[in-house]
Amino acid sequence: MDRLDELCRHPEYRNYVCCYHGLKYAGDKLEVYTRNGLKSIHKTVYSKLAGKQACTQRCSEVYPREISSWCETCRAWRKYLSNASNLQNIYLDKMMSWNWPTSYESIAPYFLPHSWANQDFQDISTSCHIWDNCKNTFKIRQHVLNNLRECRNTFVAHNPRLRVTDLEKSKVFDALKDLFKDPDVMLHIDAQNCLSELDRIEKGDLLSNSLKSIFEALSRHSEDIVLLQNIADRVMESQNNLITSVRGIEERQNEMERHLQEYHERVIRMIMAKEENIGNKKRNGIMLSFFYMAIFIAIFGIVLQFGFNYMYYGFKDKRKINDNSSYKDCLSEEYTYPFKQDLPLLGYIYDNETIIGREWLYETMESKLISSNSTFKGVAMIADMGYGKSSFVSHILCAKEKEKSYEIKSHVVAFHICRFDVKSTQSPAIFIRRLIGFLATRYEEYGNKISIMSDDNIIYSQEFCENDPIACFDQSIIFPFRQLSFDSNIPWILIIEALDECFEKSSGKNLILELLLARVRELPKWFKVFVTSRNITELYLLKNFEHVHLKPNDTRNIRDTKEYIQAKYSSHGLENNGSEIEKIIKLCDGNFLFLIHAIKFRLENGNITSLPDSLEEIYELNFDRQYDDTGSFLTSKAIFEIVLASFNLLSKEDIFHILESNNITDIIQFGTHMEKLSFFLRNDNFVTIFH
Repeated sequence: MDRLDELCRHPEYRNYVCCYHGLKYAGDKLEVYTRNGLKSIHKTVYSKLAGKQACTQRCSEVYPREISSWCETCRAWRKYLSNASNLQNIYLDKMMSWNWPTSYESIAPYFLPHSWANQDFQDISTSCHIWDNCKNTFKIRQHVLNNLRECRNTFVAHNPRLRVTDLEKSKVFDALKDLFKDPDVMLHIDAQNCLSELDRIEKGDLLSNSLKSIFEALSRHSEDIVLLQNIADRVMESQNNLITSVRGIEERQNEMERHLQEYHERVIRMIMAKEENIGNKKRNGIMLSFFYMAIFIAIFGIVLQFGFNYMYYGFKDKRKINDNSSYKDCLSEEYTYPFKQDLPLLGYIYDNETIIGREWLYETMESKLISSNSTFKGVAMIADMGYGKSSFVSHILCAKEKEKSYEIKSHVVAFHICRFDVKSTQSPAIFIRRLIGFLATRYEEYGNKISIMSDDNIIYSQEFCENDPIACFDQSIIFPFRQLSFDSNIPWILIIEALDECFEKSSGKNLILELLLARVRELPKWFKVFVTSRNITELYLLKNFEHVHLKPNDTRNIRDTKEYIQAKYSSHGLENNGSEIEKIIKLCDGNFLFLIHAIKFRLENGNITSLPDSLEEIYELNFDRQYDDTGSFLTSKAIFEIVLASFNLLSKEDIFHILESNNITDIIQFGTHMEKLSFFLRNDNFVTIFH
């Protein structure tokens, strides 16, 4: 409660609440203005098409992209509405064309961006879109509209600090006053009364009484709140005993902060609702009861969250799927603004083994990416299959403090992973959206630049970004970067793992590589791109890159392979047999993928007498040893098919549920087959093919 008391008394937080209240008030007062404009458009179209029959086939729902299949009525309404809208790219799949003749509200989506889910005419942002996109209906001066939208986005909607300075508050209310003074708006409202009310809101007159009531409610129920807080503290203590990682605890604290921000917004809404009911004592009593309930729910939700974590770590269900707890030290790829994360990629390369050797390689890359004053835009690390490129990147992304790769990780702002068998990873539009999501979430100044862009901007359409990735990259990265105030001595690093695997078979092109070729030279000197790849000719077209070739027979790499073998022998209690180790080193010739399988072969067979000469032979020998006839391979074949056919990463439990639901196997047989497949499949958090 002390934290809430302190927050509510903070002058900049009170400024934020006043701005929120002011925007809400403006939205409420101008709802009639918005509705009258839509009614006027609807009436004009209806007067011309009144004689047409009603739609009976729900055209926009059944034929969203086949206008020729629409009925005559819907086609005619679409034509008139298109002429009335300033939007260039209009999507019809979310509209209800059959309601257009009978409801003026149903035409509103024609003037809203495709991604806009809110059709609340009391919401000032929704109204701004409608005012801006209706031709010749709303005549608000454009600079008034632009200023209002920028103030709303920058200081209220996309302001995670929940703080507004006095100067910023003045800008918000000046924008609102300009709106109420606009000649077109004044025809629909009592402007003088609205401006007086706006002054009261700006001064905080209405806020004081509401906050006083809130504090009284908090005081009356302080004992209950303290009791709940004590429960949360005890559960937190149990959680701390189970989770040893400090960073893991910090992540959960961040989760609490997100819940707290949601709670703040709830407080503001309560203030607004209470203000609308001043003078009604009965309603005020109900509001305070709901407010107390909100406090209880918020804190109890946190208790439940920690309780769930306790149960999860203490009594983990064997059927639990998609356990991402191992990613707690990794660079987070979770973001919700301006897009929700829909393609997490870390699972494709995640490697939870302690890295052995490679100090020289991390030092090399650190010097080229961070310490160097070179003019190169990036570094391309080139090596053959099996060298350990993916493991190298994984250990950068998931490095803990004081680990050898942590210094590079501290500069990484985003990453992308290409997979030859996952088409979505080859999409330049998805690559760009991931980059926007990473940057907008982590860097407020960049996020603000994105937030003030028009909702019609190409970056908000994945389809248009796919068709013109260069324009999309310019709009979302190149142009905003030029406006950032940034210390050029601190580099940002973008990692692209396995760039060669972004080759798209259908088009015969590597579109992400082509995007880099076209635009990497436009990136600022403090933004570095680090790519890993096999040796492909197209890579050398990146003239602005430093190309680092890693040879398997490099003495430093051979030293790493020896150190790796010795560590594995030691961990399995094997004798450090010098001649045997040298033979394995010679056979693997610096290829870590071969080395991993060779050690598995040694552990399975007890010797290396019949160790095959190549990775292909190891696979074949192990396959023959595990499956003596076709029938014994059927369940394993089904597992392979599921892994290869899935568009998403699957856990071991996911695969079992699919097989079980199709009556292919039971839990015991499934476990046996997964053991047999350990030579071919990796089973960390997700099941993937060794690659």
